[in-house]
Amino acid sequence: MALTHKPFVIHFWGSDFDYWKSRNILILRWVLRRASSVSFANSVLMNQAHRLWGSEVRLTILRFGLDSLDEIDGLPEPRDSQGCPVTEDSRLTTVVVGTNSQPAQQHASIIKQLLRLPINLQRRCRFVFPLNYGDRANRLDVLKLLSSATFKHTVLDEMIYGAELARFRQATDVLIQVQLHDALSGAMLESLYAGACVITGSWLPYDDLRHAGVDWLEVDSVTEVGRALHSAIDRTVDTKMNRSIVASLSRWGTVADEWHRHYTLALRGERDAGVTAT
Repeated sequence: MALTHKPFVIHFWGSDFDYWKSRNILILRWVLRRASSVSFANSVLMNQAHRLWGSEVRLTILRFGLDSLDEIDGLPEPRDSQGCPVTEDSRLTTVVVGTNSQPAQQHASIIKQLLRLPINLQRRCRFVFPLNYGDRANRLDVLKLLSSATFKHTVLDEMIYGAELARFRQATDVLIQVQLHDALSGAMLESLYAGACVITGSWLPYDDLRHAGVDWLEVDSVTEVGRALHSAIDRTVDTKMNRSIVASLSRWGTVADEWHRHYTLALRGERDAGVTAT
C-alpha cells in the first residue's frame, strides 16, 4: 500500500509488535511513517513504539471490541442463585489456567506450583486448561504433565463461541493469566467482565487497567501463583467496577466509533494526528 500511495492504517497486537521491534529495519520505518495511523491496544506498547520510532510515526490507541460482553449480559444468573440443586462439582472453585496452548502461557511452571498446593486446597478446585489453539507441541507437553497430576482437571480441546463461550466465562471463578508477554488479552477481559478473580503478572503491560482501578491479584513471578490462588478462592471481587472498566475499553458500541473515524480519515487520504505518547 505504501508503494502504491493508497491510504492505509497499521494495527499492532502484542506478538507482532514484539517481532518487529527487534527487526527495526529501514523499510519498516519507511512504511510506518507513511501510514495514516499506527495503533496499539494499550498505552505501554504505544509508548515503547514512540521511543523506538519517534514522532514521525502517528501513534494511537485503538482496541478491539469483544462480542462476548453482550453475550454475557444476556445470560441468566448462575444456577445456584436460582435455587437449583447444588452438585458436588458445583461446589468446587473453577480455576482456568491460561488462555491457549502457547508456550508463553507458562503451563509447566504453573502446574508445578499447583502440585505444591496443600491437598485440601487442591480438592476445593476444578482446574480447566484451554488448549484449543496455539502451539501443538506444547499442548502435548502439557497433556503429558497433566496425565500424572494429583488435582482434578479437564482440558478444553475445541473452540467455543457465542453463548457457549459466554457461559464458560461465567463459570470461571479464577483465571490464572501469567503469560510472558501480551498486549491486552481478550479472554482475560471477558473473564473480568463475567466476575472472575484474575491472577496476572505485574510485568504485563496492563497499565490502562491498573490506572482505571481494576480489581485483581498480581504476582511478580509464576512461583507466587499458589499463594495468590489461596487468596483468590475466598476473595470477593468488585465485579461492578471491573465490568465498568472492561466495557469502557472493549465494548464494540464504545470502540466502533474510533475505528470508523480512523478508517474514514485513511480513505480521505488524511493522516491521524494520533495520541501523544509519554
